[in-house]
This record gives sequence, C-alpha cells and structure tokens, in this order.
Amino acid sequence: MIVSKDQSAAIVGYYRVLRQINAPYRRLKLSGLNPEFMYSVSSKKDLFYGQELMKVGLIISDSSASENNDGSFEGDYLSRLFILKKVD
Repeated sequence: MIVSKDQSAAIVGYYRVLRQINAPYRRLKLSGLNPEFMYSVSSKKDLFYGQELMKVGLIISDSSASENNDGSFEGDYLSRLFILKKVD
C-alpha cells in the first residue's frame, strides 16, 4: 500500500497464490489514511471513511465464504489493485 503525502489518494495491492476452499470471512485492513476523509474505492460502489478502512478493513472474501458472488475474486494466482481517492 502507498498513500500520497496529503492522504487524498492511495494504491493498495492484494495478492493471493492459492484459493482456500471454505475460507473464512476476510478483510484487508489499511493504514496511513486520514480517518476524517471519505474515500471512493475502485471496483466498489460504496464510499468509506478512512477510519472505517483502517479499523474494519476492505472486504476481500470470495464465494467460498459466501461473499462477492459475482466471480471477481475467484481462482488461484489472483491479484487486485484498489485505487482510493478522497471524495470532496
């Protein structure tokens, strides 16, 4: 993860080698964001506060945990980049 100096933008990389069967519910906790800023996250429809992303995290569970059933997190050797931008 890399965050801009003014904390208005960030890039987060997620990499998975092998998919687990019946994997637990997973979240990726971020760091270095401004807790007061509202962020948009690429590939997500909702907006998130920085504090929420740092304390609760971004959902990265797949269909084996009954989440993200759209097929976007399926298979082995998965990588995703999430682009975060401050919403004014």
